[in-house]
Amino acid sequence: MSLNIRTWLEAGGFGQYADLFEANEIDGEALLALTGEHLKELGIPLSRRAKLLKAIAGLSPGSSPSPAAGPGRSPGVRTAGTAPDATATPERRHLTVMFVDLVGSTALSNRLDPEDLRNVIRKYQDAVVGAVTRYDGHVAQYLGDGMLAHFGFPLAHEDDAERGVRAALATVGALTAMGSLGVENLSVRIGIATGIVVAGDLLGEGAAREHAVVGETPNLAARLQGVAAPGEVVVSANTHHLVEHLFEFRDLGPQHLKGFAAPVSAYAITGERSSGSRFEARRGELLAAMVGRDNELTLLIENWRGVQSGQGRLTLITGDAGIGKSRIIRALQDALAAERPARLDYQCSPYHADSALFPVIQHLARAARFEPADTPDRRLDRLEALLKEFGARSVRDMALIAALLGIDGVQRYGPLELTPQQQRLGTFKALTGLLGDVARIRPLLWTIEDVQWIDPTTLELIDLCLERIANLPVLILASARPDFHDAFGSRPNLTRLPLFRLGRTQIAAMVRGVTRGKALPEELLNEIAAKSDGVPLFIEELTKTLLESGVLHETQDAFIVDDPLPNLAIPASLHDSLMARLDRLRPVKEVAQTAACIGREFSHRLLTAIMPPPGNAPDQALARLVEAELIFSRGTPQEGQYAFKHALVRDAAYESLLKAKRQQIHERLVNALEALPDTPPEILAFHAMQAGLNEKAIASWQKAGAQAIARPAYKEALAHLSQALRLAEQMGETRAWLERRLLILLALGQASIPLRGYSHSQTVAAFTRAQELVGAMSDAPHRFSVFYAVWVALYIRGEHDRALEAAGSMVREAERDSSTSHMITALRSLAMSQVITGAPALAIQSFDRALALSGSLRQRSREERIALADRFSTEPDIATGFHLGLALWCLGRIDAARSVVAEALASARVLGHVHTLCHALAYSSVIAAFNRSVDEALALSAETIDFASRHQLEMWKGYGSIIHAHALSLNGDAEGSIRVMEDGFAWLARTQTGHSVPVHYAVHARALASLGRFDEAGRYAAMVRTELTSGSERYYWPECQRLLGDYLRLCPGGKPAEADAAYLSALSLAREQHAKTWEFYAAISLARLWAEQGKSGQAADLLGTCCDGLTEGRSLPAWKEAETLREQLRSQGSSR
Repeated sequence: MSLNIRTWLEAGGFGQYADLFEANEIDGEALLALTGEHLKELGIPLSRRAKLLKAIAGLSPGSSPSPAAGPGRSPGVRTAGTAPDATATPERRHLTVMFVDLVGSTALSNRLDPEDLRNVIRKYQDAVVGAVTRYDGHVAQYLGDGMLAHFGFPLAHEDDAERGVRAALATVGALTAMGSLGVENLSVRIGIATGIVVAGDLLGEGAAREHAVVGETPNLAARLQGVAAPGEVVVSANTHHLVEHLFEFRDLGPQHLKGFAAPVSAYAITGERSSGSRFEARRGELLAAMVGRDNELTLLIENWRGVQSGQGRLTLITGDAGIGKSRIIRALQDALAAERPARLDYQCSPYHADSALFPVIQHLARAARFEPADTPDRRLDRLEALLKEFGARSVRDMALIAALLGIDGVQRYGPLELTPQQQRLGTFKALTGLLGDVARIRPLLWTIEDVQWIDPTTLELIDLCLERIANLPVLILASARPDFHDAFGSRPNLTRLPLFRLGRTQIAAMVRGVTRGKALPEELLNEIAAKSDGVPLFIEELTKTLLESGVLHETQDAFIVDDPLPNLAIPASLHDSLMARLDRLRPVKEVAQTAACIGREFSHRLLTAIMPPPGNAPDQALARLVEAELIFSRGTPQEGQYAFKHALVRDAAYESLLKAKRQQIHERLVNALEALPDTPPEILAFHAMQAGLNEKAIASWQKAGAQAIARPAYKEALAHLSQALRLAEQMGETRAWLERRLLILLALGQASIPLRGYSHSQTVAAFTRAQELVGAMSDAPHRFSVFYAVWVALYIRGEHDRALEAAGSMVREAERDSSTSHMITALRSLAMSQVITGAPALAIQSFDRALALSGSLRQRSREERIALADRFSTEPDIATGFHLGLALWCLGRIDAARSVVAEALASARVLGHVHTLCHALAYSSVIAAFNRSVDEALALSAETIDFASRHQLEMWKGYGSIIHAHALSLNGDAEGSIRVMEDGFAWLARTQTGHSVPVHYAVHARALASLGRFDEAGRYAAMVRTELTSGSERYYWPECQRLLGDYLRLCPGGKPAEADAAYLSALSLAREQHAKTWEFYAAISLARLWAEQGKSGQAADLLGTCCDGLTEGRSLPAWKEAETLREQLRSQGSSR
């Protein structure tokens, strides 16, 4: 653009800025990119900024206007807020939209001459445009007597919703002040809504070109305008949520609006709330506890103690928006509340950075408790009452301060008769004198928040006061963002206190504060930590958004999520702030948006590969983004790695792109990534999915899932495979895609088993859907895998009779497909079901058949065996070993059982398959606990818990905990057993595991009774009895009855008859199953009871018969116990 900047500025009456523009190298091209923020940085006052922007908006690239067309001479009604930016591209934006409608315009047109009507309409439009421009908004459309304005595009601000509301109130006020215009009072109705829109499309031609704003939000604003009364502003629920602490509202209730299916909430603004700081106004009274700032708060308190001796200090707290500057100021105020220090609370405002002494005026007005309805005399009375608290004030001082506050004090104090400079110096003297008088009465805590927006005059006043407070008990506590370039220098009484991000532990503590102490799933906590980057405001808002999203279910002590974890959306309260950071860098924003498609981290090489010409050399843009601290870099520029400073800034950049443009960028990424070696499949899958290349995405997600299972990383595998399934379900019902879905469902179920458990609802859901697909395809591949999955779910859920039937179906299916590995798995499953349903002898036959086939399996390579383990969750040969051990042990072949299980555990350790090893550890600990080998059981169960925890195998962590509790009980530690057992029950409940739980209820009942907790013990005993009458887990019934006998003996009165019946039942059940070991244990317990009852002979006979029938296990603690008891019984018999 060819344009002589100096000539153009001078022609419009802005020649005083020509040197400034030249010094900052602002040429014609740069001129078009200027924003209000840029002009503000140059030190140009607000009114002049508005006029300059108005003129700049009238230019277009390539224009070369004559001097006569300089700033201030653009024709028409368009202003800085109205001319469309031809360089802006369409984007998805979070906008606050304001719809203004002139009340009674039809009646005006009937009464007024067209020329008079034109003047009225122009003044009305000028009033709206002026209000919108004042708050950096944009008038997008003129709609007859209506006007549509928005805040947040093309330049976002962190407070666009607030700006929209303030502009609306300013519009109402401006029209009220205009009076009748010779006709009648003008009035407007205004509706405001906030939400996501597409903004930036240019419609129309020439002077009629306008930015289109498309979406529900502008329609809602227009409808809400219809709800408003004349002179009233009505806002949507979203807008209300963002500004509810800043303004007073009247809830209008649900409104039935044309074009909206559901009723819409609406709120009428009734006024502005009075608050001392932006923090209090925005955060309200409910504050999360301050976390991670103990050292900083201690430093501030030490500074306060120091000033109390009469040595004034300035402490400047700096940090990014949301880092907690205002929060720590509030914490100091709370800490000192009991001391009742004098307080001055100044709040700087982005809307009044050019308003001299604005924070001083606002503080005095609040402190004096001015009311809107106060007369000038009433305000003077209030002011005098305030100032006299700190000593007598001269008439001159009163007059100067009254004048500062805009109160007419001539009648009371007489005219000042001072030049502007004299009045300015006099006001400074009065204010500094007041400061000294306050501090001499009580130590003074003077807070000045958001100094980055301070006006020059207030800054000058503070500089003057810094000299005065050196010998006064005054602590000035100022807060500012890092870009504030202060003029405080290196004074000896200045402390700089930068605030940094919170660490992981502190983030977790802050989240617990927001959730009222209830735990979040670890995955969500990790996501909040990653997205928030340790910024307290981000942590709080992300957590609140999550709690309000409806995806969490609240329990007594935690929040849980059943469905796949949601992506954390950008909270509406942060959206504008994040986008504002990007909009300040409009010339390089496209590079940031493109990089955002790669992810939070990206390389120079990959970004260059996907940038379209001519922007595919993004070095200058990256340097600018690094300079602005939006991204970090490491390495040399050409080989550099980059990362967005904040994950949420990356998200904002990404979400601002139109979906179609995102898709194009992701497709370029797929092409670039496929050309790179070693691209992780999940990265390729993600970008292919975002590009709409679903078939390629599905294949890559499957590959990523398989690699994750192999690592193993089951959570990641579930996430990858869930994505593959979601896409595959969109690909139609052809045979090929049905088979593909079956494969994905089976892999999904297998990945879910180690993580969630065999019978968890989501594991079962995957296999159930797979079963439905198999049913639809008689010759479907992987039929056996589906049969196996159904059997596993029934077995672990504790539905053993149904599981036995399912195992028979597996054997028949294995016979049909002639697969050795299938037959081994089927026979092992059948044997397991036979054992648990009380037929261990029959199970041995099934195990023997499986073992006869296992020789060929053992000849396979390690890779082949691991592939089988991945398919069936546990390597079949090893699983056969430790389940055979249970059957052998039950039948009295204790030594053989120990040998088989030890061999299986050793094989599992060598194989190194995670789930197989955890399974083997758990069953080895079971055999050790059954053998009452306490030390071995404690060691193996502890190893199970540790291994399961490290690999996130929740079911086995619960199972290991239960066996550990069993071992603790055997060791005489009832309290420890109860604590650990209840943790184990909780883990099994989460994984919906029912297998073998009743016998552990019996162990738990005995432990509770041993500590006198009989009510609790009774509840668990009742659950055991339910299993004995209606359950199918008959393997454990003898031991359940024996443990019930132990429990009954511990109850008040001993209940010998009931205990006797329980032990006899245990004996009977064991003999029915040929379960010699359970029979042996029941005999020991019953013999003890009989011995106490004087039935030594019967006890000796019983024990002798059972011991003689047991040929193995002579080294077990129980055998030694039995031998000792037999000797005692023989002694008792001989003494008689």
